[in-house]
Amino acid sequence: MADGITLSIKGIKEVERKFQLLERNAPDLARKMINGAAGKMKDALIGSSFVFQPTPTPFVLKSFAVSLATPGNLQAQVGMKEYRTKTGGIRPHYLLPQVFGGARPQKISEERLGGYYVPGAAAKLNKYGNLMELQQILSAVGARIDAAQRTDLIKTERTRRGSRPGQRKRRLYWFGRLGKKKTLGIWAVGEGRGNDRIRPVLIFPDQGMKAPKYTKRWPFFDIARREYRRAAPEMADKYFRQWLAQ
Repeated sequence: MADGITLSIKGIKEVERKFQLLERNAPDLARKMINGAAGKMKDALIGSSFVFQPTPTPFVLKSFAVSLATPGNLQAQVGMKEYRTKTGGIRPHYLLPQVFGGARPQKISEERLGGYYVPGAAAKLNKYGNLMELQQILSAVGARIDAAQRTDLIKTERTRRGSRPGQRKRRLYWFGRLGKKKTLGIWAVGEGRGNDRIRPVLIFPDQGMKAPKYTKRWPFFDIARREYRRAAPEMADKYFRQWLAQ
């Protein structure tokens, strides 16, 4: 044939080498892709927590965990940490009722005080809405106190009046029932005048026996799935391109 076109592929050996390397490196590439997507999922979940908690505490922001994939186990897990108590028990994350709905478990302080409580008008709260004086309260009323052992109000008031001037600035607490409805609470004693001399710090609705219930308000799993579908192709492209450039 007088005229014709000759085709040739240069570097075929390099192409073959790359494919052979890809077969060996595929599990490690998959690991990087999965872990990269899991990290993006964690970030998305942390960001979504600001929707129902405008000022999440550092505890909330640090409580998301990622269990990383390995070449031998191409599976990562993203979720909220369980945490251990001082007695060695394991407690579920307190935000889980926001995901699944239903009643929340008691806080450790509620277990020690004998019931569920809500902050009263005299409670001192920090910028996260959490009680600032919890340790002082627990110390004042006792680490564990049963229903029959309540602080004596008259004795508490006398303690306030009999204290030296410097000690009078220290808040005194009384644990007991007040009013026609015998409302159970922890009260600040002797800080005001007249009707304000006893002010509510913590109130125990229904004598502390009724657990607060929540509706599902945090689409935790929907957010995680949506972010995975978005991030997985991005991570696959990123790490494959890095591998090709080697």
